[in-house]
Amino acid sequence: MTLPGRIIFPLSLAALLAACKLTDQSSNAAQREQEVKEADQEKKFNKREKSMSNRIHELLLRNLQEVFGEGDATRRRAAVAELYTEDCELYVPPGKVVGREALDKFAGDLRATHPHFVYTPHGEPQALQNAAGRLAWGSGPRGEAPEYTGLDVIIVRDGKIAALYVFLDSMPPR
Repeated sequence: MTLPGRIIFPLSLAALLAACKLTDQSSNAAQREQEVKEADQEKKFNKREKSMSNRIHELLLRNLQEVFGEGDATRRRAAVAELYTEDCELYVPPGKVVGREALDKFAGDLRATHPHFVYTPHGEPQALQNAAGRLAWGSGPRGEAPEYTGLDVIIVRDGKIAALYVFLDSMPPR
């Protein structure tokens, strides 16, 4: 009677160990699968974040050249429509401007005061949290030192500029 009990116990223990090993293996496989899934999600997030960061850089640079640096009213209006939200807001030392039409008029009027000036970025644009960016710049006659400098800060919504804050280091010449 003792012998069968001894044989059954090791078989039961062996079966239990085998079951634990199978459970452990499937648990490890599930864990590896979850890790791969999380890594894929992180890659997608990083790609999306980099893409948005690139978009913010593009918005800052194009705004400088195609909106405020553009003398042709038709091209400027097209750039404003492409780069800005309909309800955009512009904050500049003279005051607040709301909407694409008002922003286009402001940029055109400013451009008319010094049509021979060019805008030059000072350093690289910077993006923050995929929702904002900044760019330092200077403006003056091509090939000369800038006559005034400033800093643009944008708030981005749906891939477009929702708000532009312009900080001037000095006022533009009139």
